[in-house]
Amino acid sequence: MYKQLLFLFCSLCTVINVRAEAELESHKSLTQHIHTYIENNITKIENTEINIQVGKIDRRLKLTKCNQPIKTTASPALSTIRSRVSIHVQCETPTSWSLYVPVKLQRYAEVYVSSESVSKGNTIDNGHLQKVSVDILKLRSGYFDKADDVVGMVAKKNIRVGTILANSHIRAPLIIKKGDKVDILAKTGEIEIRMTGKALNAGAMGEQIKVTNLSSKRMLQATVIKPGLVKVSL
Repeated sequence: MYKQLLFLFCSLCTVINVRAEAELESHKSLTQHIHTYIENNITKIENTEINIQVGKIDRRLKLTKCNQPIKTTASPALSTIRSRVSIHVQCETPTSWSLYVPVKLQRYAEVYVSSESVSKGNTIDNGHLQKVSVDILKLRSGYFDKADDVVGMVAKKNIRVGTILANSHIRAPLIIKKGDKVDILAKTGEIEIRMTGKALNAGAMGEQIKVTNLSSKRMLQATVIKPGLVKVSL
């Protein structure tokens, strides 16, 4: 009789333990929930791939299974491009609990690097370029993913092999040189005035340079439009 009672007691304990375990929130499913939340809410950027590494949840934590959707927020917001975020998951019923889980993010893209060294002042062509996949969240100075943005530009400084190209490395070619004679265009409404001037400094298309009106000797601030032509505001 004693053995039968002991057997029934042990069986009951096993059932209780199984039920208790079944009522706990699975760490694996919670990790997957965070992963899915980030995938669905992170800012999408064309031609990039996201790698999400959810931090481990302490195995000693026993979290009651939530019977309502788990509230989830990110800090900083996922609209902000950061390599590390903290995800707050919170349950209100049947038992209130909350947890902060660290997450590491990587966003990979194919960007242009220099395939060979380029000296300062040289024009960059396709032969100077190659694409590599990098985590762009680590790039503080920007990058280029379109060849058209780089080819034809001029090296601002000496560029080493394997350098990830950014605006700090290149500039548009100068189309007006210091001392060049230029046409100065002034336009307002239907009225257009052209004057002859002299460039006081060099400039690329769209840049602001100083010019002198050769008739009035007045110095003006002008925008480079094309070789030999600048425009001033009236």
